[in-house]
Amino acid sequence: AEAPVLGNCTDVSIVAPPFEHTGHPFLSPGLRVAVWSPGELPYPPIEASSLGAALITTQWANINQSATLTAFPGFQARRDRFVALWTGYIDISHDGAGEYSFSLTTADGDRAALIIGGSHTEQGVPTLLTGPMVEVELQYVETVGLAQVIFQWQRPGQPELEVVPEQVLHHTVLRGWPTLVEDNSQMDVSLHIEDDSGATLGIP
Repeated sequence: AEAPVLGNCTDVSIVAPPFEHTGHPFLSPGLRVAVWSPGELPYPPIEASSLGAALITTQWANINQSATLTAFPGFQARRDRFVALWTGYIDISHDGAGEYSFSLTTADGDRAALIIGGSHTEQGVPTLLTGPMVEVELQYVETVGLAQVIFQWQRPGQPELEVVPEQVLHHTVLRGWPTLVEDNSQMDVSLHIEDDSGATLGIP
């Protein structure tokens, strides 16, 4: 069978090497993040389908970016006026079912929203999770000035918030297929494909 085309780019189509695969999704470390730069910045909650093709798609091990005037890692030179959506899953199997509280810290009044288990979640309000894998989406709109995004949680029995560790954050990819890292932010489109260890597979 022909290998499926990876990527969402209208300028270039990249076909992955013919790896053996089962066609079933599996979990890869970190959350996937997609970045847009719309003419008019939206207010959360945000429907990704309304934003069109993402300019950049990459992944973060965890979401713990302190306030900065420079671009976020993997965001190229994009510092102001962008929308970023982190998506994936939180593994709560270690602590088990219970009430969890979440926080998404931003700077300068930037717009943000937490979608936990498919529902909008108020920051700091306990949410009953049954797990073991809980879908998560972090919505962030950067206006101008300082940019910051820190994702924290308070687990059952814990006294305070802490940064959600990278060990419990995952996103899905097809088994046997690499994670696509995509940058459509320039006229000269640059794409590369990484395997699960982060090694580039040699596509320019």
